[in-house]
Amino acid sequence: MHDSHTQNAVERAICAIVIVSGSLAATLAVLMRLGNAEQSFRDSLPTDRNLASLGLFVLILFAAHHALAPWDNARGKRVITVLSVLFGLAELLGNSLHDANSLEALFANGEQRAKTLVAFAGYAYLFAILSTLLFRYLEKRTIVCSRGVLSPGRDSAAQADTASQGNNAEHPRRFFFITWALIFLAYLPYFLALFPGVSSYDSHWQLQQVLGITRYTDHHPIAHTLLIQVFVKGTMLLGGDINAGVAVFSLAQMAAMSGVFAYALCKMLRWGIDRRLVLAAGLFFALFPINAIYSVTMWKDIPFGGAMLLLTLVLIDLLRQKEKFFNKKSNWILLIAAFLAVALLRNNGIYVVLIAGIVMTATLKSLRRQLLCSLIVCVTCFGAFKVMVSAVFDVAPGPVREVLSVPMQQFARIAKEHGDQLNEGEKEFLCKLNQTATVEELAERYNPTISDPVKWYLDAQYLSDNMGKFVQTWATLCVKYPGTAVTAFLNNNYGYWTVYESRNDYWTAFTTVHENDFGLRRNSLFPALGEFIMKHYLANYNSTPVYSQAYSLGLGFWVLMLCAAALIWRKRRVDLLALLPLFVLWLTCCASPVHGEYRYMYGVITALPAVIGYALFSPSESPPNALPSAPPNESKASS
Repeated sequence: MHDSHTQNAVERAICAIVIVSGSLAATLAVLMRLGNAEQSFRDSLPTDRNLASLGLFVLILFAAHHALAPWDNARGKRVITVLSVLFGLAELLGNSLHDANSLEALFANGEQRAKTLVAFAGYAYLFAILSTLLFRYLEKRTIVCSRGVLSPGRDSAAQADTASQGNNAEHPRRFFFITWALIFLAYLPYFLALFPGVSSYDSHWQLQQVLGITRYTDHHPIAHTLLIQVFVKGTMLLGGDINAGVAVFSLAQMAAMSGVFAYALCKMLRWGIDRRLVLAAGLFFALFPINAIYSVTMWKDIPFGGAMLLLTLVLIDLLRQKEKFFNKKSNWILLIAAFLAVALLRNNGIYVVLIAGIVMTATLKSLRRQLLCSLIVCVTCFGAFKVMVSAVFDVAPGPVREVLSVPMQQFARIAKEHGDQLNEGEKEFLCKLNQTATVEELAERYNPTISDPVKWYLDAQYLSDNMGKFVQTWATLCVKYPGTAVTAFLNNNYGYWTVYESRNDYWTAFTTVHENDFGLRRNSLFPALGEFIMKHYLANYNSTPVYSQAYSLGLGFWVLMLCAAALIWRKRRVDLLALLPLFVLWLTCCASPVHGEYRYMYGVITALPAVIGYALFSPSESPPNALPSAPPNESKASS
């Protein structure tokens, strides 16, 4: 008896030490700056946030106390451990890259190595306790649908069928139209404030094509350029000017985006997701400032974001219904239309469609024929559209430099750090490829977080004539200087996978009309709101604690990863296919020109509410054991 008490006391003491030390490490990890190898441990911590730091420590300590209570779920622990290690590594690298554009400071000296170890442990520990709390909540919670209560220990498929026989059994048309109108009205003040709409340099490049000033090009998807032309030129043919045409386009885009968002809310209700979560999703769609500003912004990324959300909704329906999905012609049309919209509205969209379509066709054997047919129809229509439009409008192909950001950045960083070690042949090739006199000039152009200063000088003709040498030189230099090549790659995309990067150094939203010579001007109909958006929103959103994380692309990625982990934990691996297009889009963002541009990943952000609802809170039509079984006493209590 005495030995038993002693053992329990020792276990409690060890647990207390782990909780306190882990919480301290997590607090230090959040506060520490790792980029300066010359800073001591003390100097790398802020000196003006003592009260906030104490509050953060107490909060983490409280969460850890609940998270580390006994939990008999080995599968959940394994999933959380793997994900926590990955998160700790990502935050560690992102922290250093953000502060110093380098990873060398992490291991520069003994004190830096100690800081690195503490930061890694702290980030991993913080993610572990938060994800453990979430998983434990999901295990114990009762899923409240529109009718009935779903208990974790019961057959979720049968319960979902029962729940769906309530008000959500038929398409809630009235709810859809009311929600559509409310979201549209929420965007209307932004339209009046930013009238006739937001347009950047990219927008004006497309408008110049629409107005016949320059030749059509597929640099920006020609489908989106022609979509702009329908509204702008159509309005001008009816007697309006360029400003009226852009205003009509803005209204049409507002209607389209608010309609897709309303459709998503309807789908979430039909899946039996808790109405409170649906309400939260509705508030995000309607009131999150980015959604409103983007709804009146002339960028291809905005309708593409709506298309990615639509594709996600269709794929979730397909996975829920399986063979029943293709019994309706409307579902065939929706799937093909969503595939086509994604493929046509961004140049990387075709990769999303092909990879997702091929993987789903190979995985879902019972639906292989239907999926293959849908994919063939989509690819055929995509190819036919490209050929036909190119012939009719004399469309020039997009520049090849747009897909070469990664190797061009690696070339430039190698020239910067190892230029004096390159042989004459390598120097000559890099100079001719980048149209520079010396490799030192190439090194001066290098910006670690954006490839534009380098890629804009790429000699496309020289590249075309020497493609084999390009590949050979790139492979050779990456093998000779692997650390530099990897750092160049990570430095150009860390904003897409680290939560630490909430203070985006690149624009998140554009709110003006770029200077032009074809008469497009800002003519705000609500100047007070316009001034507020320009001076307060853009000036403060990145520096506001906690709220700034809403604009963190890395946070969006890790929420997506957490949803995927929850599906694996719940033995719903097949449902991961609904998330596949989002992960493919994320991968293409990692090869993009900018280290973290919000609009590039907007297709992931728009789909997150539906993914969260489906992966974490939906009584999906899965096998009876899809949800972890609760202990007998908990099952009785919940029922």
